[in-house]
Amino acid sequence: MSEIHNIIFEKGIDRLSFDVSILYNELENIEFEDYDLALAELQELKLIKRIGIGNSFKITNSGYKAYEMGIEKFIQEQKKIDYRKERKVFYDYQVSRFRAKTGYIPYVISFISLIISIFAFLNNKNKELQQPIKSNALEQIKDSTLFSIQTKRADSLNKLNRK
Repeated sequence: MSEIHNIIFEKGIDRLSFDVSILYNELENIEFEDYDLALAELQELKLIKRIGIGNSFKITNSGYKAYEMGIEKFIQEQKKIDYRKERKVFYDYQVSRFRAKTGYIPYVISFISLIISIFAFLNNKNKELQQPIKSNALEQIKDSTLFSIQTKRADSLNKLNRK
């Protein structure tokens, strides 16, 4: 079959458009059924395009690429591309079906994280209440921007003025 494809392209590549019946008359030792089947296959692959109502055909841009690449190799590449497209559609369907069945999962995760954060907050408050209060003369101030504990000291001038 690829021999017929190559012959059709070789005869039609030089012409802007070619007539099927004239091209068939130029071919030797090929039955019309095989020729017609080859033309139908080329049309299905969109390598040739019918012009108007008659028997005139034109080779498309992808037809020129297929001729340069080789018809058999081009058909194999098209089959691979079609298979990948079918697999992509199948996997997209599976993912969308999974999303439809498990739409509640983000809500469950956010609810669990809310419970954990409330538990951590209450646990932190309980630890702060259980710490003993230090009654030193110096007040300890925790600065949120520093890592060390800073102490507030009384001003020595105030001590002098009181005397």
